[in-house]
Amino acid sequence: MNEYFHNLSWILPKDEFAALMENVFDASARMIARKNKIKVGFVTIDSAQWCGDELYNRFARDERFDVTLFDCLRLDKADNDLIRKDFVVGVEQFKSRGLNVVALDNLNAAVPAQDVLIYLTPYSAYVPAALRFGRLPVRNLITHIPYSLDIAVRDRSYYNFLMFRAAWRIFFSSTIGMEVYGNNCSVGMPRGFFSGYPRMDVFFGRKAKFNFTWKIARPKSKKIIWAPHWSINDVTRYATFQWNYKFMYEFAKAHPEISWVVKPHQALFASAVKEKVFPSLEAFEEYLREWNDLPNAQVYTGAYYQDIFATSDGMIHDSGSFIAEYQYVDKPMIYLTRTGEIFNDLGNAILDVSYCVDGQDFDAIAATIQRVFIKGRDEKAAARKKIFNKHLNYPKINGMLAGEFIFKTIADKLTPASK
Repeated sequence: MNEYFHNLSWILPKDEFAALMENVFDASARMIARKNKIKVGFVTIDSAQWCGDELYNRFARDERFDVTLFDCLRLDKADNDLIRKDFVVGVEQFKSRGLNVVALDNLNAAVPAQDVLIYLTPYSAYVPAALRFGRLPVRNLITHIPYSLDIAVRDRSYYNFLMFRAAWRIFFSSTIGMEVYGNNCSVGMPRGFFSGYPRMDVFFGRKAKFNFTWKIARPKSKKIIWAPHWSINDVTRYATFQWNYKFMYEFAKAHPEISWVVKPHQALFASAVKEKVFPSLEAFEEYLREWNDLPNAQVYTGAYYQDIFATSDGMIHDSGSFIAEYQYVDKPMIYLTRTGEIFNDLGNAILDVSYCVDGQDFDAIAATIQRVFIKGRDEKAAARKKIFNKHLNYPKINGMLAGEFIFKTIADKLTPASK
């Protein structure tokens, strides 16, 4: 049925479509509100996309809701052994935190009927058939939390995915992001809300404690994250890994005064081989083992990397989402650039207060690491904090954490008073 409304969205005038969908959603919400137990399901295709436990736990603590996390193996890359291993690691991470997680690893996996589905990915073609957005009955309320703090300028077709045209609620991490989506989606964002980013809620907790065991080869080592992106040759291209992966390893090997965490994007497990950076998956896996064999380095995949962020001294990366995410720990960041990147206003504002270096200029990378991380010359610290407070400090703007905002926005519509 959602496919029907998606098709209708291309025919009706924007205002008429918005009014129709509000009536449809209100009817579904009233029906769901009558239930003694409301089933809420989170859907993700990569544990690193997890929105954080805070929002999940708000539903779990409320006796009205029965909450489940559906962790899906990304089906378009299901034949990749490293991605499969990462999937298993992610499932175990969720279980260890006490989450009610269901692992789905094939197209025809059975999924119990849900009332509200919270998608952490817009790519429903990569999940089992039972969770594909277009096949769900209209009585389901579909919500979406974009899995990253959006800083890119994407192709217009992305903003017109079915998810953005016919979802009941979409929760944006920034006002700039919501504006970008609204300007590029032909039906606008009539059900879009600026909530802030629930994955970052943990950094605002007064009693939050962060623990991560770094491999230290020398006392007082600086702790640095290197997070290479996957997009070696894609429509949106950030990755510089294909040029600097050898340099980064040799630099780490030669500098035991630095402790490293390598945090590769999950999709790099496939693209590094597809784009012939490595001749085989086994060769790439051996490269990662060489990092792990160093006395001052380790590879980390999966969810719950907030502890690594909080205990680090800096980050080097060419990721999209980490540009904004790393701002929540107020640490210096070296961003590795390449020709052709296009960012939105939020991305440009953050990069203006970051240390940007050509991803192929090894001398400049080494010099910037020495100056900013080792010697501690963080000249952009004050400007960085100003940009954070202006664009990213959502509890100050909304008066509450993102998890609370999203929970209230959903739950308040599903109470008996809303019938």
